[in-house]
Amino acid sequence: MRAVVETKRTRVLLADDHELILEGLDRLLGEREDLEVVARARRGDDALARLGVGDVELAILDISMPGLDGLSVIAQANTLRLPTRFVLLTMFDDLSYVRKAESLGVKVFLLKEAATAELLLAIDAALDNRRYLSSSLMERMLRTESTPPDAASFDQLTPAELEVLRELSLNKTSREIAATLGVSHRTVQNHRAHICAKLELKGSNRLLEFAIENRERLSPE
Repeated sequence: MRAVVETKRTRVLLADDHELILEGLDRLLGEREDLEVVARARRGDDALARLGVGDVELAILDISMPGLDGLSVIAQANTLRLPTRFVLLTMFDDLSYVRKAESLGVKVFLLKEAATAELLLAIDAALDNRRYLSSSLMERMLRTESTPPDAASFDQLTPAELEVLRELSLNKTSREIAATLGVSHRTVQNHRAHICAKLELKGSNRLLEFAIENRERLSPE
């Protein structure tokens, strides 16, 4: 008789606060004999508790969950030195999330709208410790990295524009900035438009990304 060779199965945790998303992910992973879903969670703190058992090799996490968000789960998993590889899922086409995830050592970041087509590719990348971004995110990242704004161009900004940029680097909304600086919401919006024009920043979130990236430079001495 021939010996039956058993395929090694990677143990997977799925975490998302929507049951329908969990069901869909579970079905997609069911197409692969080398993957085994061993746990599901709808809260970030529950996902972290399950990771703490230490037997999960791959976790697929939503970035927005109650209890703890996906980034916080990963940060705490890193503190615990857990060996788990991660795939982060999000509905938001926002490069600031990608950069934060990469600062935590995560190389795979996937838009939920692309999950059906790209999840299995993303999983392979995570298990091989390769970088993988959804196609649209990768295109945005390449455009941004090829033409980065010059931080030296701060010299073009007025003192009022620099104040707005500094407050924006603290992840404040325009209304919060207006309240802090004692100006109108429209004034803040005008400053933001002028900053984008002077620094040649394009895209709905690029000014925020730029401000956060340059937070230390913007901080008062």
